Amino acid sequence: EASLRGAGRNVTWRGVQSKRASIGVRYRQGGDWLLDPMVVQVGDSYVQGSYSRKPTRDYRFLLKGFLRPEEINPWMHREVRPEETNSSRDDWWTRLWHDFELGLAMPAGDFDVAGRWHDPGGNHRKVFGSAEFRSISFRKMPVKTGRVKIVTDSNRTIARNLELILKRGWVKGEMSWGNGLGKSGSIDTNFSLKGAVAPSDCVDVLGPTARKTLLQFKSEKTIDFQAEGVTRPDENSTNYDVEANGTHPLRYANIPLDALAFELHRRGRISKVENLTFQFAGGFAKGSIVHKELDGNPSLGVNVTLIGAKRERTIEALRMSKVFSLSESNDTITSEFPGDREETQENDRSVLDFTLKAEGNPNNLLSFEGNGTFNLQDPNLGSIRLFGPLSEILRANPLPLPMPSGSVNFTRLAATYALDRNRTTFDNLSVASSTALLRGKGEMSLQDSMIDFEGRMYLLGGLTSKIPIFGKIADAIDPLSGFLELKLSGSLEDPKWSMNFEPKLLFDK
Repeated sequence: EASLRGAGRNVTWRGVQSKRASIGVRYRQGGDWLLDPMVVQVGDSYVQGSYSRKPTRDYRFLLKGFLRPEEINPWMHREVRPEETNSSRDDWWTRLWHDFELGLAMPAGDFDVAGRWHDPGGNHRKVFGSAEFRSISFRKMPVKTGRVKIVTDSNRTIARNLELILKRGWVKGEMSWGNGLGKSGSIDTNFSLKGAVAPSDCVDVLGPTARKTLLQFKSEKTIDFQAEGVTRPDENSTNYDVEANGTHPLRYANIPLDALAFELHRRGRISKVENLTFQFAGGFAKGSIVHKELDGNPSLGVNVTLIGAKRERTIEALRMSKVFSLSESNDTITSEFPGDREETQENDRSVLDFTLKAEGNPNNLLSFEGNGTFNLQDPNLGSIRLFGPLSEILRANPLPLPMPSGSVNFTRLAATYALDRNRTTFDNLSVASSTALLRGKGEMSLQDSMIDFEGRMYLLGGLTSKIPIFGKIADAIDPLSGFLELKLSGSLEDPKWSMNFEPKLLFDK
């Protein structure tokens, strides 16, 4: 047995050059080596511990200190023999830290690293340890402080008891990385996490497809979540499930939402959003969304029901989002509601119910096909530019119709509609006041907002039945409807109503 102590500067051992080192060396009969104590400063890193090696080439590091991982890379990689051509399993240490960006503060670690030199498959490698860190980022997600326990073998690296305190929020759970092929990052990342995060802080955590969605969110508050699955460089093999719940105001595509909850299930290039609920424009919505991107062709399916929303808040919210804008200017929508928006929204007594089931290319609003319903009760419906001229025409009509002043103040609108790419068709549209009902059909171009609509006017004599009943009894109670036609043309911005009195239509019925 022999022993010695040594200290030096700029000493290189197994590929790592130290600024200074102090080492006690022992050699035991039979070929055992022990370096204990071992104090080494490498770059900014400072570690102390021991190193042992057996005649079988089995080794063990016990290291504790402050460490920049890349500064001891050669110690963590097995030696590659000249005759070996496949060293793809040699980068486990590099891959472990690939997704992390370290700040000025170095992680504090306590590691037990064991293995065998010249082990082609790394089958004898075992790592146990813990680390604490601050001011780092994981896939660009900013982390204030964190701690984790690391377990590694030849196949996987597992981060257990992960606890992260973010700049906004927190994350707890477990992650693991495969030690397979690939030098630009781990082959796969498995995760089981929960916490509260700001969407804009974690846009790169779940891969490129999720990034596009998360970039649409803006929230000053965190959103609670649970997530489990696996991400891979090949997004066709990426699978995960996420549950999210935001109880504070936020925006998606600049649309203001008062609350949001959903379940997201990703399987390769297909993402399904189920149990979707959100509060929007004073109303409540629920539904589902399916996004597919197969062979480079994106497809979005939407099934949404909105109940109890406010008309003016709805229009204002959609006006703010470029998702629903077909042109550079939103003047058409804005001009629907002149004056102080805050004041009009405060006095908004409307109730809007809406359904939509459609599918199309999310990059082209004019590609969608589907159908839905629209039901609006609003005492100020006549203030909308579309219906204002109609009231004026009816009041100025040359016929002695029983229309006292104010009787054509429309308060209800109901419609079923069909989307056919750039055209919306209304097969059954009703606009009603307490004494009159307009029923008809028509279509509107979504590309240029041009309108083509025609219908019949029914005078109801104060009848206040609900709209579905109107259609069944209107012909019986109003014989004038047989020859009184109304037509609407022009555009949303400049609607043009006309009345057509054709007595002969009464005999053509």
